[in-house]
Order: sequence, then structure tokens, then C-alpha cells
Amino acid sequence: MHGIKVPIAMNYSDNLSEETRKGVLENARSGMWPNNAPVGYGNLIASDGKRVIARSVESFRGYPTLRMVCDGRVQIEDARRQGKNDGLSLGSAKSNKSELHNILRRRLYSGDFDWDGLTYRGTYIPLVTKTV
Repeated sequence: MHGIKVPIAMNYSDNLSEETRKGVLENARSGMWPNNAPVGYGNLIASDGKRVIARSVESFRGYPTLRMVCDGRVQIEDARRQGKNDGLSLGSAKSNKSELHNILRRRLYSGDFDWDGLTYRGTYIPLVTKTV
């Protein structure tokens, strides 16, 4: 009996894995970020019951600081200092110059994201603009 149950369980596990991968890829193709929300965004349930990401003031109080850098009003090091004084929060990440720079450079924060080797246009509101 054990010899019969093992292949059935393996088949179930493989099928579940394949269906999960298909669902995640379908989310990416439809412009929904298919993973946990990054710093600056929060996971929400939309009115249609789907998981989406949206800007989250609670998880990222440094948005005005990043806007000033994007608009060219301040340098990134000055923004880091000002943000630290203003209580800049990057979730669990440290609010150092390189982390701010990484946020500004990540495609996800400008509205597009890479998934499975392809770039998709997100349906969420970008945190920063593409033009700096």
C-alpha cells in the first residue's frame, strides 16, 4: 500500500507546484506583482478578491524624500540625512545611501517589474517616476 501512496503524493505535489507557477505567471502577465509587497508598498485585497500592492505610508515614510531626489532638488546623501531626521523608514532595511539608491534604481518602483526573465507593466501606482 505504501508503494502506491508515494507516487500519488509525488504526483499531487508536482501538480500543485505547476499550478502555482502558472498562477504566479498569470498574475505577472496581468500586471499584478506576483510576490510579497516590497518596501514602500503593502499587500491589499482588491474589490474583486485579488491580492494587489499599493503604496503604503506605514511601511515607507520616505516617499517625500525620494521625490525630492527624483525631482533633482537634493542629492541622495542629503536626502538620506534629511530622511533620517524626518523618521525615514525602509521597513527592515537600513536607511543608508546605497539602500535609497537601490530603491531608486529598482524597476519595480517605477511601475515595471521583471518576472521569469520578462519585463511586465505593473497595474499599481509607481513610487518614483522613470525620468530623473
